[in-house]
Amino acid sequence: MRVGSETWSPRLRLVAGQRALRDVFGNFPSGVVGLCALDRDGSVAGMAVSSFTSVSLDPPLVSVCVADSSRTWQRVRDARTVGISVLGERDGALCRALAGPADSRFDGFDWTAGDGDAVFLRGAVAWLECSVTAEVPAGDHVIVLLGVRAASSVPWERPLVFQGGRFWTLSEGVRPPSVGDGPDARVSRTGSFSFSMRWRSLVRCRGSRPRGSR
Repeated sequence: MRVGSETWSPRLRLVAGQRALRDVFGNFPSGVVGLCALDRDGSVAGMAVSSFTSVSLDPPLVSVCVADSSRTWQRVRDARTVGISVLGERDGALCRALAGPADSRFDGFDWTAGDGDAVFLRGAVAWLECSVTAEVPAGDHVIVLLGVRAASSVPWERPLVFQGGRFWTLSEGVRPPSVGDGPDARVSRTGSFSFSMRWRSLVRCRGSRPRGSR
């Protein structure tokens, strides 16, 4: 059995500058979530985050990474609860707005606040009500660990996918040649940003505890 190849290598280069590294990171496709809450003044605040990760089922935990210089996170982090809305395939315009100027991010878009301070966005494919349990410094970012208190999803809707600086959507029914009996899916470019919504009741989760007030 032959191991390895003498004719191929990935041609790695030393990292020289943030732009080159950003381009490499950009090849990894991810979903996008809206991380939103009411701040101390009762005003809505939020941002688009692509570094969302499920962490644990017991206790239910997720994480996000935010820039340590983010002024929006400073407004959101002290909320009693934080809302995470997993953006749908038609939410490209909403995603761009959440990454735009802070004072106009929610203009023209529907949102609602939960019993705590969590804010949820209309048209998402999933919602999670969370509380911040820990913050871990990591270079120029902060890894935020959140306990999931309640959750809901719309499984028949497709999520927004971000890769290479563009939005994509999952398309069913096309089997790549290399795929065996696994799930059928391929990625295709999306060009429509109309909005839809189907609300479902949040399902309460056990095992998570809100952090103490600070």
